[in-house]
Amino acid sequence: MSDLPSNDKAAFPNGNADDPSNDIVSWFARNHVAANLLMIFIIVIGLISLTKIQRELQPDLNIEAVQVTMAYPGAAPEEVEQGVTSKIEEAIKDITGIEKISSYSNEGLATIQVNLLPGFQVSTLLDQIKNRIDGISNLPDLTETAVIEQIEMKFPVIQLQVSGDLEEKQLNKILRGIKEEILAFPEISSVELFGLRDYEISIEVSEEALKKYKLTLRDVAYAINRSSIDMAG
Repeated sequence: MSDLPSNDKAAFPNGNADDPSNDIVSWFARNHVAANLLMIFIIVIGLISLTKIQRELQPDLNIEAVQVTMAYPGAAPEEVEQGVTSKIEEAIKDITGIEKISSYSNEGLATIQVNLLPGFQVSTLLDQIKNRIDGISNLPDLTETAVIEQIEMKFPVIQLQVSGDLEEKQLNKILRGIKEEILAFPEISSVELFGLRDYEISIEVSEEALKKYKLTLRDVAYAINRSSIDMAG
């Protein structure tokens, strides 16, 4: 007959005998009443917490960030970056309370997102940012007034999908009519449409008309561009 191991490690083949957690587990294993009381205590605390957890269909999330958008119609992204985005960033970068500035320069539009440090009032920063932007004197002439607003999270409550064997123009008209009817309810604040293309104007010029008035397609395109400049009111 072989002798039994003299050390305590034989009782804990998968762990360390000196581990304090082993003593706790062993103590609860020997004291069933204490283990049951602990389990009941955890269940009671969980039920109490469940009744106090705030639940909202549309939670009010306050994001400490401000978004600045400025339209520059007809400008390429490089022109937007040099003429608008970089100048706005330079004007607001030293305002106290700003943690991070992110910018996006797209065709005809500059978007600047300003993240605030904790503890700073968004309303105060909004006024300061607006004053700085209003003080920029060398923006391009065709830029529109900057839109400065706090970023808000919006969650859709209902999604409505409309389809049918109709032309796109007819479907577009029906959807815009539905949008107006839904917005007529005072409880509904906003409705957004997705999947629709904006209306476009197509111009066709006959070759006989060009010869009659001694014009080229370049002349017609120049006249259209000159007459359709999108300028701020």
